[in-house]
Amino acid sequence: MSPFSFTQSMETLNAMDEMSDQWMKQGIAVMSNPSGDLDEAERCFDEALNLRRRMPLDQSPWYPYHLAGTLLNKAELAMKTESSTRSKAVSGWFHEAIKLLDTLPPNKHPLFERRQVIALLNAGIHRELEGDLDKAAQLAEKAFKRTIVSKMLNRDDRNRLLTTAQLQLLGARIENKTIPWNAIEANLREILRRTKREERLRPEWFALGLKTRLLLARWKGRVLSGPELGNGERDQAFYEASDVIDEGMKTVRSRFATKANFNLPELWEMFHLGCELYLNHRIHFLPEFILENLDPVASAGALGDSPQMHAIALDSIKKGVACLQGQRLHSGGHPIRQSLERITDLLATGRRLEEIREEYLQSEILPLGGKEHAT
Repeated sequence: MSPFSFTQSMETLNAMDEMSDQWMKQGIAVMSNPSGDLDEAERCFDEALNLRRRMPLDQSPWYPYHLAGTLLNKAELAMKTESSTRSKAVSGWFHEAIKLLDTLPPNKHPLFERRQVIALLNAGIHRELEGDLDKAAQLAEKAFKRTIVSKMLNRDDRNRLLTTAQLQLLGARIENKTIPWNAIEANLREILRRTKREERLRPEWFALGLKTRLLLARWKGRVLSGPELGNGERDQAFYEASDVIDEGMKTVRSRFATKANFNLPELWEMFHLGCELYLNHRIHFLPEFILENLDPVASAGALGDSPQMHAIALDSIKKGVACLQGQRLHSGGHPIRQSLERITDLLATGRRLEEIREEYLQSEILPLGGKEHAT
């Protein structure tokens, strides 16, 4: 039975609806702020949820729509806290939101269909983070099919949601090895062609282009580490991997003049993959790669104000110096003079990064760690 009392008027319901909406917007604003208090955001969402649960869900399809949105935002916030103890609660919020959205009338409003797909995609992200790749793939496939049959979504929403679902499905299948290896690169290259075309015209496609490049870079790195490659094939795999990463980082540098709030984990992973690639296969290129992406003097649009990327770069320099010192001690494959030159270059890069941090960052480098919001 609905908790709504028939003695309540529509005026009361409208006031509850408006107040819940205000709590939701406040929570989203706090959650979206890199320095925001996540406990405060959670309090806002709980206030909104308390109001939404007291409203009669069968009286208007917008009531379950907004209740689902509140649950999705609570789930996203909990995922940001990276607390394994809340995993069951997050799964429950996604499950309830999806069930609520499934009760909405079909072909009624594009926002209904859009949120139905987004809920499936975000639930899939959670499952992938939990290591349940089969369920992640199932949710991405369901989101893809739901988008295909949609009659209300506009062209751009439809294409972006289809591409997002394809990437999630492909990513899960790559990780659990349920897709033929020879089909992986063909699929990723086709998606990359699409995202490159769209991101030139629509900034909202940029994150999809970055994710596509990241998946392709991961894949090329996996190919590169395969023991079955000959020397020529290994060189080719290296150049293909470096091309994807360099193009992705160049796209970032060309698109963003201010990076203070540029906070995409995909960007950090792309930079990390590049550092690892050069560290393990062409260490003499590592200083150039680091400074190209972090030194505003060396490269226009460099992300010198990203503490996460500074942490990655410093870790790579430390590893590189240790590796080259080991080669010196054991005469392991590199002439001693060449190793000394490379150590010198890495140390000079580290000193330059210190200068950049003094100019662009106000805080010390911290260890690494830590979508789209439903309103």
